[in-house]
Amino acid sequence: MKFRFIYIIIIFLFSCESDDKIKTQSTYYVSRNLKQKKFYDINSNRLDSSKIYFDSTKRILKIKDVSINDSVLKSTFFYENGSIEAEGFYKNGLKFNNWHFYRNDGTLSQKIEYKIVNGEQYLNQRMRFDVNGVPIYEGSHFYDYETSNDTIQINEDVKFLFHLKNPFFSPKSDVYILKPKLNYEFNNDFSNLNEIELDTIYSLVKTHDMKNQNLSVAFALNFSKPGNKIVKGILVEEIDKDRMEMDSLDILQTRYYFDKALYVLPIDTND
Repeated sequence: MKFRFIYIIIIFLFSCESDDKIKTQSTYYVSRNLKQKKFYDINSNRLDSSKIYFDSTKRILKIKDVSINDSVLKSTFFYENGSIEAEGFYKNGLKFNNWHFYRNDGTLSQKIEYKIVNGEQYLNQRMRFDVNGVPIYEGSHFYDYETSNDTIQINEDVKFLFHLKNPFFSPKSDVYILKPKLNYEFNNDFSNLNEIELDTIYSLVKTHDMKNQNLSVAFALNFSKPGNKIVKGILVEEIDKDRMEMDSLDILQTRYYFDKALYVLPIDTND
């Protein structure tokens, strides 16, 4: 990607230029060439635009930044012809949520979902597209899921069905889900993964002896209290070296982190 330029061997030198209404903060490469300009109002609030310069060519990479809140920034990157190259969100300086990447003719080339896991940026899913918008499965890895309902009653089961539509390793992979046991929950960035008790839910080929369902897994939950709920878990893809015909590593593994919002209705006291 053109906007992914190298940050190594960079020093940050700050300078501020200003007029009566706008302040400019500049940073520089180690070569002393201008690296980036950011713009602020007289109250030091970040304005919704910035420019990044390439060190070798001095070509300007235009960016529009819009602050969503103190920690979240929406960024849009542009080609020289003015069309969008990429757009997505940063949270505390890390990519997160869905990012969209485009060719210079405006067609979508890929969509990438980022998660923040244990304080670090994590590429969770990738879906590539041809110029006609048709998914390209080579180089893509993604899942989908269904729920029986987004709004449920107290103690009503909500059913989940996950399917790894395009595995990272192979159609011969197997999947399972890790989710917290009762009275435990994941931190926002899953950083307590190794500190809480987990349930393991295996694929349908193992739990229900369903042929060719090695990439699907199902489970159900219910809640005893009303309100907004977030169901967090990890879809794990694994394959052993024999199936991959590899001589190294006994098991290959990758993870897909998920969170799903639900609402549990309060008891209607009028009944």
